[in-house]
Amino acid sequence: MRLPEGDSLVFAPETTGDAKADAVLKDNAEYLRSIDEAIGKQNPKSEAVAFYSKDSAYLGSVEWISGFVKDGVTVTGTVRYFDRKVSFSKDGSAGLVYCADESKGYTKDVKTGKVNVTEASKDSYVLYNDRLRKNDKGSGRRPRAPPSAEARSASREPLREVDNSEHGRCIAAHPAGRAPGLGRPHHHER
Repeated sequence: MRLPEGDSLVFAPETTGDAKADAVLKDNAEYLRSIDEAIGKQNPKSEAVAFYSKDSAYLGSVEWISGFVKDGVTVTGTVRYFDRKVSFSKDGSAGLVYCADESKGYTKDVKTGKVNVTEASKDSYVLYNDRLRKNDKGSGRRPRAPPSAEARSASREPLREVDNSEHGRCIAAHPAGRAPGLGRPHHHER
């Protein structure tokens, strides 16, 4: 996948040494990259996004990406995903809980190239909680849907289940020990 120019996604850890957990981490990283690639290409119905999500989650992802297209923006900067922990359920699904540092991720106007730098706040750190199920191609897919376009633009609702009351966990896990702020107002707040 090709991320938009200037866009960088960093994942820690990338691997755990456990093949099953590593597959979940890889699929999560590829899903997030597919979202950024689709935003960069201004293509809400990206085949890559369709590969990593299904049903209402896919439709929600299309709606989410469409919001960027409608706003005429892409993504740039760096978002760091860290403290990634995988668990497995008896039903075969995987849970993935992780933090995101969005303080250096921004939106950029597609026409002018102007970067929309936002001020830092505690909301730069987000705790995500994903549920993945293996599809017939061996990839983990997300069954949850993101919020409506109204919720996305009116508030900072996540694309997937998020517990923003847990800022402390993500702040404590960050090497700097603080939350520098929100960098990308509509990006990765899933």
